[in-house]
Amino acid sequence: MTGMNVWKRATLAIVRKPVRSGIIGLLMLMVFTSLVAQVGASTALQKMSDDIGGSLGIGLALLDQG
Repeated sequence: MTGMNVWKRATLAIVRKPVRSGIIGLLMLMVFTSLVAQVGASTALQKMSDDIGGSLGIGLALLDQG
């Protein structure tokens, strides 16, 4: 197997076990989608906080507890 390159091995693994490859692909898609959604939600909350603070003249602090 030393002569087989990475792309051939990857293609062979996908062809041999398509269900497992599909499940792994769906899990990766869900993780990356949730990360993008989290960034969007965080940005929207920060903008809303700035808008509220600017209109009322007070500040709203969102603290990360993690």
